[in-house]
Amino acid sequence: MTAPRPFDAATMPLRGLHLIEASAGTGKTYSLAGLYLRLLLEEQLTPRDILVMTFTRAATQELRERIRTRLARAAAIAAHGLDDDAHDAQFAEQLVQAAVARGEDRASVTRRLVQAAATMDEATITTIHGFSQRAVAENAFDSGLPFDRGKQVDDNSLWLEAARDYWRARTVNQPRDAVMAFTACWPGPASLYAELDPLLRKPASQLRLADADHIAQLAEQARNAWETDAGKLAALLEQAVDAGSFLGDSGLLKEINLPGNSVADMLDALRQGLFSQPDKPPLLPEWVQYLGDADSVAAQVRKRPDQSWFDPHLLPLCQALAPLQRMARGSALVDALRWVEVETLARKRARRQFSFNDMIMALHEAVHDPRIGPALSDALHRTWPWALVDEFQDTDPSQYDILRCIYARERERPGGLIMIGDPKQAIYRFRGGDVHAYLRAGHDADDCFTLPRNFRSTPAVLDAIEALFRQGGEQAFVIDGIRFHTVEPGRASGDRVYSIGTEPLPAMTVWTLPDREDGKPWPGNAAKPRLLHACIKTIADLLHGSGVGEVRCADGECRPIAPADIGILVNSNREATEAQAALAVHGIPAVCLHQDSVFDSRQAGELLQLLQAVANPLDEGLVRAALTCELFAHSMADLIALREDEDAWRAVIEEFQSAHERWHRNGPLDMLQPWLQGAAARLLGWSDGERRMTNWLHLADSLESAAAESFGMAGLIRWLEETMTTPADAESADARQLRLESDEDLVRISTVHKAKGLQYPVVFLPYAALLGSSGKPDVAPYFYHDHLGTPMAALSEQDDSAAQRSAIEEHRAEAMRLLYVALTRAEQALYLSWAPVGGAPDSALALLLHGMDGADAGAWGGKRKAPGWVSAETLGQRLEELQQRAPHAIQVDHLSPEPAGMQSMQPAQAELDRGARDDFPAPRQPWRVFSFSGLVSHASARPEPDQGAEDESHQSGETDPWGVEAEVMVSPAGPAFGTAVHDMLEELDFQSWPLPEPAMQPWIVERLRRHGLVVPDGADGKRLVDNIRRLLDATLTTALPGIGPLQAVEPPHRRSEMEFFLRLGGTNARAVTDCLAAHGYAINLAAERREQLLNGLMHGFIDLTVEADGRYWIIDYKTNLLGARRQDYAAPQLGIAVRAGHYDLQYLIYLVALHRYLQRGLPGYTPEQHLGGAQYLFVRGMNGINADEGVFVDRPSDALILELDALFDGGAAR
Repeated sequence: MTAPRPFDAATMPLRGLHLIEASAGTGKTYSLAGLYLRLLLEEQLTPRDILVMTFTRAATQELRERIRTRLARAAAIAAHGLDDDAHDAQFAEQLVQAAVARGEDRASVTRRLVQAAATMDEATITTIHGFSQRAVAENAFDSGLPFDRGKQVDDNSLWLEAARDYWRARTVNQPRDAVMAFTACWPGPASLYAELDPLLRKPASQLRLADADHIAQLAEQARNAWETDAGKLAALLEQAVDAGSFLGDSGLLKEINLPGNSVADMLDALRQGLFSQPDKPPLLPEWVQYLGDADSVAAQVRKRPDQSWFDPHLLPLCQALAPLQRMARGSALVDALRWVEVETLARKRARRQFSFNDMIMALHEAVHDPRIGPALSDALHRTWPWALVDEFQDTDPSQYDILRCIYARERERPGGLIMIGDPKQAIYRFRGGDVHAYLRAGHDADDCFTLPRNFRSTPAVLDAIEALFRQGGEQAFVIDGIRFHTVEPGRASGDRVYSIGTEPLPAMTVWTLPDREDGKPWPGNAAKPRLLHACIKTIADLLHGSGVGEVRCADGECRPIAPADIGILVNSNREATEAQAALAVHGIPAVCLHQDSVFDSRQAGELLQLLQAVANPLDEGLVRAALTCELFAHSMADLIALREDEDAWRAVIEEFQSAHERWHRNGPLDMLQPWLQGAAARLLGWSDGERRMTNWLHLADSLESAAAESFGMAGLIRWLEETMTTPADAESADARQLRLESDEDLVRISTVHKAKGLQYPVVFLPYAALLGSSGKPDVAPYFYHDHLGTPMAALSEQDDSAAQRSAIEEHRAEAMRLLYVALTRAEQALYLSWAPVGGAPDSALALLLHGMDGADAGAWGGKRKAPGWVSAETLGQRLEELQQRAPHAIQVDHLSPEPAGMQSMQPAQAELDRGARDDFPAPRQPWRVFSFSGLVSHASARPEPDQGAEDESHQSGETDPWGVEAEVMVSPAGPAFGTAVHDMLEELDFQSWPLPEPAMQPWIVERLRRHGLVVPDGADGKRLVDNIRRLLDATLTTALPGIGPLQAVEPPHRRSEMEFFLRLGGTNARAVTDCLAAHGYAINLAAERREQLLNGLMHGFIDLTVEADGRYWIIDYKTNLLGARRQDYAAPQLGIAVRAGHYDLQYLIYLVALHRYLQRGLPGYTPEQHLGGAQYLFVRGMNGINADEGVFVDRPSDALILELDALFDGGAAR
């Protein structure tokens, strides 16, 4: 790989093959969008000419919008000139000037950019699978592939189906000894599929088995040992059968399940295995594996040579059987693999099905076919002369080979392939990603570049992370070709840095747990709660400090740390669930982001129990199990009481029989509905009750959809079981867990794999000491790469073989990349832990702290003892060295082995593991984040509103529901239109209004389509655009009281979408409404909201904040459709609409937030002098002249604002 150069989007060559390494936080997507803009202008391309690929559908949507926004901004700059000194504006102006220098005029450039932005929906921005499918479909003649390949399916379910059939074929109607030998290796279909799955996902891997000569040699040794020692083995077996185990009381191997037949039969089975297939390693009888562990047997003999149970002369036979059994197992696994591959392919062909992987492999074969490959590659190159590949580190060899064939075959022709990614973040090997494909691309590339600046993290965080990796040495990432690169900070040292009092929050805090008194490693179940306790205590301190004003941004913005600013990254889904439960015990709301599929949730498992009971209502065991589900919440005491009360138990059985009948008559949704309704109030009382209830409703809906496929009860239960056990397609929208609005305000808990692409101001890694310590390749198959970078899978290797050492090295390399991803999620502060836990010496953090080079890392085996350097004394030295590398950024804190309050975490853990809960505590009122919409949800209706006084969610299917000629814009209506108008007003430069005619229509149309609104063709579409232009014009030109036209307000005097977090000190909602009522505001909240404890933060966004003549106003845009006539938007009607929508409560909250903001940031502030009031703009009715129509104005008294401020702060209204 050539030495990388700093990346510059303005000068980087566009033609040829280029690789850009984008370290975490360096603006990868921003850079890609800049290259896209440059290709359009410099190479005279359209969006249809550029192929952009990434690896998820969600990422394609983000890329499309980011590029669209960049093109629209460039079009505005081309039309009006440079409007500010931002980098993207300067870059766009530079490209425009270059185009003018080549002979274009600015008007032409503007038209091309406007057209490109308007046609971004037609741009080829897709996943690698989507590209393959389109390439094959559009080039069927050139590829030699059929036009219609049938229905798209997921390989996972088909592989599992075939693996189950293969397992049954090997265990049904087969000789007993063969079945016993096979099930000794794979007790069930699930265990067989678990070993086949990684092999099926790596079709490019070369399978490595022992050669035939070696197998024959081992078989001959075993046969010779048999001939010599068969009598001794018979004696040992006789003793083992009598004792029930091979070693009796010796303690090495106990409780062996021996076959229930004679010793002679057992010996005959072994003899048959050794002599029946001389050219193939046989699967030996089950009991042989216990003797085959020759190392353990030999160690036991050496330890106690006087034992009478074992004849040392049998060691040669044991040592011969062990490798033979290992090779036999590998050979049998390959047989299963080939059968499943062939059978899956045959079934897909018979059913006319194909998978994503089939499309990639078909395209790979086609472009490499010497007959059709060149023509197909040329056709694809003509369609997309340039390709930009995002997240390139997640590609695999087949995918890269396809791109290489298209773009590297003839490099002299116009076009290019630009690959952008970060090998340090290649963490999806389990999905087929192969970082060696990235490294190979680096060798093939004409040029390699690096993005030099990090815009995510503070300089101190960057220094701390670099210090840690520099301590790990040049080979910290283990694999040659992957290096840590220093990045320059893109943020100022004090930019948005949180401080506690006057001291900035440490950039990196390393917690250390001391050694145990006996010097042994901490057991994981003892160390992990202590580490999690430190994490939770720190989070509680930060949130409390934010609430009382002790923790705030050092730059004066006064924004406190909110729960959503905090990310906890763990190593497994179980750890995430444990952390969420522990946080809940301490009153800290959190959401787990690890469950993408609702079928992975706890509720799915409980639903399966419930369905089994309803299908079999007379099975008392199934019914009792169902009663422990959270829908019923029966404790153990409840179940005991039911068992002793015949009448009560009979009523339960009758209830389940009735449910059985409802299911049979009307389907599963009707069966579940009464139980869901009955449990709703109790479930919603829990801190995560909204999530629980949503999962139940989502699952019920999925069941109903599946039942429509004509499943009976047994079939539907089987469908749910298979859906829960089959790995879900990452792109499956049906299975994806529904996101809740309330999730956005909670502490985020995620596995490191799920956290890639995310960032948080504050990040906690409570189990950093264990990252990479599990999952080591201790048994075959071993996955690794040979010296040429070819993926290999060794299935018959012995321990400590070269293949195993290579596999361990690659495992450690991936663990190091996982740690890098985890560390680089932090923006401002990072907390991680070290503990002398079993397995910690194998972790990635251990390798960094110790400074071990890649060769030593690769040599570590799974059975080695922990080295001495993990002692507290040596660790202290390593941490001192680390601190010296960045003393301003790294802090080391020593944890107490028995922190106070640890006992309070235990009930949460017990809650996870109990089948039936002993008690369901009353719902807590935890510290949480509130919003206006959440506060007024379910609010009771006011008595005044008429038909027009409806919220923005009103949707009308009629264009003239009032029976009069419309005087205002009445269509479209609904929330999507309201959001689109809000976005337009947020994005507009008021003083540049109106936009130039060529840009106006595409700009409006694109924002309507962005929100799913259909813009008709022809005159209807033009009429819609004209109506919206008039609406925007009236909004910006109407003279607002105390402000004047918004069009005249200069940017320094206005702020769009000002976010706030308003501290709430523990008052309840009733006290707030009583205070408002005393000042003439009648706020009628729903009954369940009136006693709600307001403890935490109120979060919101103010549409527009304006300063005029020294007074500050809040402005909110409303697209409510109040009527078709202008008089419907006069002051009396607006007052009705405001009260109906509880907007008066909304703007009072906003004014208190603005009051606190000005109180802290404006010298000499007083509400009498500086606080203006609220203006709500009902934009459909504004006339563009004065505030007589469509403008609601209120200036609440200073006394009310001060009383509300005191109430929200936890005091009493004065």
